[in-house]
Amino acid sequence: MKLKTFKSILSETVYSIGLNPKHEHLRKKHSEEIHNILQSSYASIGGYAGHKSGSKNERDAIMADVHNPEHKLKLTRHDGKVTSVIVYKDKYGRKLISAGTDGTSHGKTHLKNVLKDDSKMERAWGEFSGPLKAVVGKLGWKQIKSSRMGKLTGKDIKQVSDTEYSRKIGDKDFVKSGMGVAQEQCDVCGSQHPRNKLLFAEGFHVCDSCLDS
Repeated sequence: MKLKTFKSILSETVYSIGLNPKHEHLRKKHSEEIHNILQSSYASIGGYAGHKSGSKNERDAIMADVHNPEHKLKLTRHDGKVTSVIVYKDKYGRKLISAGTDGTSHGKTHLKNVLKDDSKMERAWGEFSGPLKAVVGKLGWKQIKSSRMGKLTGKDIKQVSDTEYSRKIGDKDFVKSGMGVAQEQCDVCGSQHPRNKLLFAEGFHVCDSCLDS
């Protein structure tokens, strides 16, 4: 291995804010960098979470998501600078609510690596459209039927097809697809599992452990 490559690997790290207590201080330390990445990443669709790009409301929405202690962040750095970030919240498992990179090759590679791990471990799901939908599709994220998305999102949706639906974000309608693995709750013990790991019988979802007990 070349020395340059070895040094590059040492300077690239994935941090799990909200999952690893040792990483929690990075939420505040890198909040401005995270804001700038998410703001620029959502500018092409008009703004973050339905807010006008560059507005105070948009900044407030981004910072609220970043600083929410219930939200988990996967953050990557190269030479001390944030290159990519993914924000998740707990909803039917781990729901990806936003993601972005600093536009560099490092950032794009880092983001894809985290998304690939999410797919391999079946640990996240989200609503996608545009370029990010194509990326997660290539990385193996499973398609979620649009008929499930009303329940999973808790929003009013309109089915466009078996794999697409539209819903209002801010004052605009967006066509999206659900992708990944959402968790369902065992109605007996309350634990969460991928839907295909639960038995559905007589109106109840039951996990293997409860079936064997």
